[in-house]
Amino acid sequence: MSTKRRVLLALPLAAAALAWVLWQVPAQSQDGGHHHEGGHEAGEGHEHGEEGAGHSHEAAEAHGGEATMTKEFHFEVAFHSDGVHVHLYDGKQAPISGKGVTGSVDVKFKDAKRALLHAELAWVEDAAAGGYLGARLELTKIDEGDAKATFKLKGLPGKAEKDVEFTQSFKMARSLGWACPTCKATSTKPGDCAKCGKDMVAQKSHYACSMHPEVVSDKEGTCWKCNMKLTRVEDKPEAGGGDGHADHDHGGHEHKH
Repeated sequence: MSTKRRVLLALPLAAAALAWVLWQVPAQSQDGGHHHEGGHEAGEGHEHGEEGAGHSHEAAEAHGGEATMTKEFHFEVAFHSDGVHVHLYDGKQAPISGKGVTGSVDVKFKDAKRALLHAELAWVEDAAAGGYLGARLELTKIDEGDAKATFKLKGLPGKAEKDVEFTQSFKMARSLGWACPTCKATSTKPGDCAKCGKDMVAQKSHYACSMHPEVVSDKEGTCWKCNMKLTRVEDKPEAGGGDGHADHDHGGHEHKH
């Protein structure tokens, strides 16, 4: 076979190989392009329950909310019937002050007929909760997963990350079944108070609808779905605490529900 004939036969193979390489390049760049930047939308891949292997957000969910992680911070979003609280933590999940931080929240519903909810966030000093960014919103008539809230925060105390934007699916904050009798700090599990070291004690009850148990409130009222009166439910300790408090002598003080 002549050299010219071999070259002519090789050209189609080379062209096919080049086309395959060019097709792979954009696919690889799309697969590897996920990263965190200041002011980005963090996305829901970092919400509670979707952390990477070995990474827990438990310390950043001390107030019954759900945690979202960005490049330098953790944000605990706690939805309540009358508004939303955003607790700030650093990259190691240590609580930090958000004094001077400003921002807003927009709640968008799956049902396009429902109007968007908007509110400005402001820093609230709270001795028990350690302070949080808060906004007043009527959130009682929303089912879990029926809405998403987008938070835009500015003026964060980060080295590179001053502004962030992240989205969190709607889910009412978990009941805080334990409280410190001295400084009133709260927790979702028994143990020692992180502020003063005192034993946490079982605290208040909450109210729920007997027909729609997903409708809960921290005060008396009626169910927004069926108008039935909410009934009192005693908060119970979480099982498996493993801290030995079941057999621990609490020095004679009472545990009041």
